[in-house]
Amino acid sequence: MEILQLDGLEPQLFNLIGPLAMNPKVLRANNNYPFKTTERFQWYIAVEDNDVTGFVPVEQKSGGYVITLLSKIVT
Repeated sequence: MEILQLDGLEPQLFNLIGPLAMNPKVLRANNNYPFKTTERFQWYIAVEDNDVTGFVPVEQKSGGYVITLLSKIVT
């Protein structure tokens, strides 16, 4: 498994996480709240055998960082 780190507005980010982030099961696990990104985000993307298996967006805010984790495992 490889972990990629991408800036929040890199074009490659959308190609990698788009199919997973728009998956209805993933959206339900995120309380039907869509994922967002800006230049303040860093994304950590797990890739295995050329398939994206997960991602974690981390947003930098003035007081620290906000890490978005899903509360359920989505299969």
